[in-house]
Order: sequence, then structure tokens, then C-alpha cells
Amino acid sequence: MDQGRGALDLPRDVHGAEAVFWSALLGAPVTALDGAEFSAIDRRPELPMRVLLHRLGEARGPARIHLDLATDDRPAEVARHLGLGAVQVVEHPQWTVLRDRAGLLYCVTDRRPA
Repeated sequence: MDQGRGALDLPRDVHGAEAVFWSALLGAPVTALDGAEFSAIDRRPELPMRVLLHRLGEARGPARIHLDLATDDRPAEVARHLGLGAVQVVEHPQWTVLRDRAGLLYCVTDRRPA
């Protein structure tokens, strides 16, 4: 695992304004990904990680952030995290949601590292 991204978890009422803000701040356009749920700030070489915009199903609430960690062997990587004290929350077809020892959520994904 050697590449990650920060995912901004945005309720519907703030998603548009947050997308405009982060696009302007990072100086790169927003690109739609699969469906209406995900978009991303176009990655430039000088950005240390990719910024994903996750449109939440909830209408209102606080904006949040979580990390997505890429791996080419998700079962082994999830097992390593569990061995370090993480707790598995839910497994999806292409990613697993975990909770760290402090209670923060993050994901291990099947995206290819690099």
C-alpha cells in the first residue's frame, strides 16, 4: 500500500459549495466519477494525495473527512489492520470500512497503489 486519498464526506446541502471551495483552493477542476455519489479534484503531480468528494445520502449535517488507502491485496491488508487494533465496520465489493483505535473511520480499497 503506497497511495492514499482524502475523502471529504459532504451532506447534500453543502456538497456544491464545498466542491467549489476545494477546487479553487487546490487550483484544479472537479471531475465526476461513477454516478452522482463521487467526484474528485483532478490530481496534479505536486498534490501529495488525491481529494475525493463523497456526496452523502444525508440532506444535512457536518462535513467530515476520512482516508482511503489503496492496496493490491485487500484481504491481507485488512487482516494487518485488524492485527494492529482496527475494527471492521462493513465490507463492500471494492472497499472495506474500518474503525481505528481512536474511533475514526477509514477505508482500505482495491484501487491499485501508485
